[in-house]
Amino acid sequence: MSFDLDEESACSSCGKPEIETGALIQHNGHSVCFECLVKITRLERRLFIGGNELLTDEPHIDWIVKGLIESDSTGQLFGPSGGGKSFTALDLVLCVATGQPWNGRETKQGAVLYLAGEGRTGMKRRIKGWHQHHGKPSLEAFYMSQHTVPFDETATGKIVQAGKDTETFTGLDVRFVVVDTLSRHMVGDENSTKEMAAFVTTCEDIRSQFPGSVLLLVHHTGNSEEAKHRSRGSSALKAAMDFEIHCDKGLLTYTKVKDGMAPDPTPFKLTPVLIGSDLDGEPILTCVVEYGERSQRNQTADLTPNEKVLLELCRCYPNILIGNLRDVFYDKRREREPDAKTNTLKNAFLRSYQGLLDKGVIFEKESVVNIQSATPSHVTTPSQNNNMTGGVTPSQSVTPLKGWCDVCDVTGVCDDDPMTQLEKFIIPEEVLPIPFGWTGRQKSDARLSITDGEVLP
Repeated sequence: MSFDLDEESACSSCGKPEIETGALIQHNGHSVCFECLVKITRLERRLFIGGNELLTDEPHIDWIVKGLIESDSTGQLFGPSGGGKSFTALDLVLCVATGQPWNGRETKQGAVLYLAGEGRTGMKRRIKGWHQHHGKPSLEAFYMSQHTVPFDETATGKIVQAGKDTETFTGLDVRFVVVDTLSRHMVGDENSTKEMAAFVTTCEDIRSQFPGSVLLLVHHTGNSEEAKHRSRGSSALKAAMDFEIHCDKGLLTYTKVKDGMAPDPTPFKLTPVLIGSDLDGEPILTCVVEYGERSQRNQTADLTPNEKVLLELCRCYPNILIGNLRDVFYDKRREREPDAKTNTLKNAFLRSYQGLLDKGVIFEKESVVNIQSATPSHVTTPSQNNNMTGGVTPSQSVTPLKGWCDVCDVTGVCDDDPMTQLEKFIIPEEVLPIPFGWTGRQKSDARLSITDGEVLP
């Protein structure tokens, strides 16, 4: 067999003309001679790469979520049932699908495959609430499964083919694959190291078919006290993750970041939104995630018993002087412990007060104490004879507190508002002492209703 050789052509590797090397061969867009092709192939297939070669490439990170989640990574978002995992996962990937920032972090837009193992009807309401709350962007890049896909030997082919079809239809690369939840999609025992390793391998096989993508597992914590702060099942799962996010009590805590420093925990709360009404005209509600602060319930979740009592007293008496707050705290404690010594009460008050300050729940300014999330400038106060607050008396005209309801005289939302259909945190009557001379807008039973703004799955 003879070849027509071009005297002007040369090997792009060694530079020898084609007339000397023989016919050139195309390899990765380059024309090389057979001898150079053998050398190049050996280099590409070798087991190890030299240190100097590792230094030739400039450091680069392809962020899907800036400073937090890299491309080509697998992670998990885990937490207890009702902790807001699915709300947070949806919020994150909907931002990616629409190209919106997530909690102030830039995202790399792409298609999202959301494998929903349960609660798809509820998911639809959540997606509608997110869509409404975020300016109604196009969701053409977001796709949710219509049924559970068991991760057996056929799963990879099904999911990959669906993902490739999505890329063709949208013109966007798949950036996120979400498996919500692990337990609904895994085939086998999650406590078995062998079966968990097989599940993770399937996840990696799926992700590898979409270069530059992220696979996120939504998973539960264990039930025991020791297991409440880690994902449930075999430790092989954590070992295989590039990143982990613990979602609980209104905090996203980054428990594993493989190649970097973990960011500070991110506080969040679920805020109710009205998305429609049912056939009887009753409101249909869902929630959206808002970052920056925790809900009242989650703020109190880690408080000591004395801190909780002190916090409720602060809620009952806005703008209270620190000395008066100490006195009503003493009175409350003495109701349960009539023989408590003053020094014991003093130490309990100081520890509780400092604890609330350190946790950012309350603040003090010019000896006046208020809750961080509610800082009224004027409120109706007890009788001037009690001198409980900064000097406003019942006879004076009072500027209504923003967020107070003129119908039910409490902070939060009036019962006439459909948002109050969400659960409220009602301070028990026995928590709050009624100081002598209590008058004005405050109710005689001294109860305070706080809309918590939290509905969890």
